Amino acid sequence: MKHENLALRRRLAYAESQLETESLLSRRSTRLKEERQHRFTDEKNSTQRSLDSIVYPILTLPVEVTTEIFVHCLPENPILSGKLAPLLLGRICRKWRDIAYGHPRLWAALVVRSWGGASFEFLVRLWLRCARAVPLSLTLKLPYGHCLDSFFTTIGCCTRQCPSSLPFIEHWANLSSFSGTCFTPAECFDLLSRAPRLSHCEFNQIPVGLLATSTSHLLLPKLEHLQLNPHSVDIRPLLLVLDHLALPALRSLKIVGGFRGSDATTFQSFLQRAPKLQMFDGSFDETRGRLALGEVLTEALRAMPLLTSLRLSAEPTSISNIVCLLPQSHIFLPHLEKVALSTLSPVYWTDSLVTSFVDGLTSRWEAKSGLGRLVDFEYLFVRGIFASLDERIIACVSKLRGEGMRIHLVLSHTIAGFTVKLSYALVTLSHVTVEGWNYRLLL
Repeated sequence: MKHENLALRRRLAYAESQLETESLLSRRSTRLKEERQHRFTDEKNSTQRSLDSIVYPILTLPVEVTTEIFVHCLPENPILSGKLAPLLLGRICRKWRDIAYGHPRLWAALVVRSWGGASFEFLVRLWLRCARAVPLSLTLKLPYGHCLDSFFTTIGCCTRQCPSSLPFIEHWANLSSFSGTCFTPAECFDLLSRAPRLSHCEFNQIPVGLLATSTSHLLLPKLEHLQLNPHSVDIRPLLLVLDHLALPALRSLKIVGGFRGSDATTFQSFLQRAPKLQMFDGSFDETRGRLALGEVLTEALRAMPLLTSLRLSAEPTSISNIVCLLPQSHIFLPHLEKVALSTLSPVYWTDSLVTSFVDGLTSRWEAKSGLGRLVDFEYLFVRGIFASLDERIIACVSKLRGEGMRIHLVLSHTIAGFTVKLSYALVTLSHVTVEGWNYRLLL
């Protein structure tokens, strides 16, 4: 069938080229010219009928089966490219184009990585028109330095490369998932106010900006996952957004930045408006607010009583403060099941810190009824390459791993410019080789 198809298409192309040639020649007699045109026209029509009569098995499948095949053709991050599904599917044949354009599920996700002119806007509008009213997942990366606070203006952008919300204006209400880059605090708030169905939201590289003060908070009853990352270590743009939100269904929060003591009140106030938080992932700059960070984090965690998963990166004092509170499982994070702590500065294991570590992990593994059971624990910290861990830690880790806890202590070292991580997951005497040097781990 493939060879027959190619042969017929060559015949059709030849007939069409001859017809075009005849129309350009004026030397032949009118009668001879008409006879040749009729002959090539008949040949073209006959060839086209032969092509149309070919039955392609793939086109005989039920529409439901074809649609399911199309769904499995979608890339992980669908972009505005005619070389990838779903746009590619509309370029194969009329029937596939009708199927692809008629099923909104194929257009339920879009990743926009760059901005162009009229053709770009046409593709965006086509994509969103095909998506219709299905819940939409949108990733939007604005160029840093775009017309600040102008994305949602209705007059459009000042240049073709400056992004505008105009192509999306009728579809914000359908957003269920959104990821945006380089949105100012005002733009973050504006988008959130337009997307009442949003359940998952990420704002990355938020630049410093202003946000009009308001006596009321924006209520987003369906938002369950929120991630905020500033453009620099300054956490103020994040807090500016959080200070205007009420998120009663929020279960997961991830933030990056540098806390100061004065930031505590704003963050604590927000946590009161997010009472169902279960997962918290925080990465805090170790050079900003070092003296006040430990207390700020501790008080913030106390305001998350339902927390089951905690991932935290901060300076050693803050991490050690949290480790010291682990034994108080009845009043401090009583439902914890997963913990991942990390610090890139040296940790000094005092006797009280070792005792809190051992008692905290043991008591939470042997949790009483009504309390969460800690089943997954990881701790990344810095220690001298030849230093040994306290015997009590070794015995505790060995015992809990033997009973089924997933527990890993990872030591980070820098040797001759190389960062080396040594895992104490298996508490036995062992060796590690780094750049030809052989070290014995004295556990």
